[in-house]
Order: sequence, then structure tokens, then C-alpha cells
Amino acid sequence: MTLENLFKERLLADCVECEKLGLSAHIGRRMVLEHGAIEAAKRLIQSGTAQKGFISLMKKGDKGRQCTMENRIVDSKFSSLFEPKDVELAKWRLDNWEKLPIS
Repeated sequence: MTLENLFKERLLADCVECEKLGLSAHIGRRMVLEHGAIEAAKRLIQSGTAQKGFISLMKKGDKGRQCTMENRIVDSKFSSLFEPKDVELAKWRLDNWEKLPIS
């Protein structure tokens, strides 16, 4: 299995974990399936705003944070799939999520 496919499988598994936390993951799942995992992740982090699902996950603490696409992008296992600027942006979003405008 390619690293890109592993990333996709991880994101889809994270959607299941989101649902276990009581959150809907249908938008994230749909984006991954329609655009591919890497493109979906890039679109979300480059949007300039925080999606409601991202904020809801971050409010759940460590378990929620672990399920974010941002967390997967900065993960050393998957970060090579992204440009360094996207990894830095994902890290910034994780560290500054409370300051982001919500879409």
C-alpha cells in the first residue's frame, strides 16, 4: 500500500473516531472520497478559516486533536506527502485554533 493510500485510510479511520466522540464526520469523509486525501487536507488547511468540525474536535481535547487532518499532516509518518509550508500551516492551526475565524 502506498503512503498516500495509508494516509487516506488513516483519515477515514479518524472519521470513525470522530463519530465515537459524538461528532459528525460526513463532510470530511466526503471530501476525502471526492478529492482524495491529500487534496482534501490541503483544501481544509489552506482555506484561511477554521471549519466547525475542526473547532469541535479541538474542544474535545487530546482525543479530538488526534483526529484532525492537521494532526495527520504534521505526523512524521505522513508529513513527506506535503510541502513544508503546508506542514507549518497545519502546525500553526493546531497551536492557534482558538484565534482562527470560523467558516
